[in-house]
Amino acid sequence: MSEPCCGDPEIDEPSASRAEDSDRPDTLICYCFAHTRGEIGAELRAHGETTVPRRITAQIKAGNCSCEVLNPSGRCCLGEVNRVVELIRARMAEAEPGGTPVS
Repeated sequence: MSEPCCGDPEIDEPSASRAEDSDRPDTLICYCFAHTRGEIGAELRAHGETTVPRRITAQIKAGNCSCEVLNPSGRCCLGEVNRVVELIRARMAEAEPGGTPVS
């Protein structure tokens, strides 16, 4: 079994790619497994949660990621995925009646 490219699957270091700054739904957030901002948002809206971070973690543990090659930053995408999940959750909460504005 090969060593996962990300080492620790619990990594929480955001990647530095400019693509993640885009709010477009088709923006790739995970380059190894083609998860998009829109996919994460759709799961959160439909189910109140997303399975994307768990699926990525499972793939990392299985040694199936290639972040050092596929991610323009050369770093693990999982930290950025977690950041995007929290950002979308905050925006959804803000959009709810009586929601707290997010800066």
